[in-house]
Formats: sequence, C-alpha cells, structure tokens
Amino acid sequence: MLLLDEPTNFLDMAAREALTRFIQAYDGTILFVSHDEYFIQQTATRIIAFENQALIEK
Repeated sequence: MLLLDEPTNFLDMAAREALTRFIQAYDGTILFVSHDEYFIQQTATRIIAFENQALIEK
C-alpha cells in the first residue's frame, strides 16, 4: 500500500504526467490526499471527501 500526501505539489508538468501514468498502471492500493482535481479525476477509482463536516463517498 502506498500512502501519498499531496503527491503533485512542487512537480512540473512532465513529472505530474509521469506520476499519473505510474499510478494508473500500479496494481496495488494507493491512498492519497490531493487538492489537484485533474489528478484526482485521472487516477482515483474511489473518492471520499469531507463535506459539511462529514465524510461522503462521491
């Protein structure tokens, strides 16, 4: 299991694209926290978010 906290922070576009491809190809479990909506949409298969002081699954 990989745990990543804001993995796209401080990365240039080439590094972000490489990270996205790696995560898409990775067969294991990855839990990450990110505010990067594009990255989330490209990589997440399940999204759990805080909204109105509650956890919800999107």
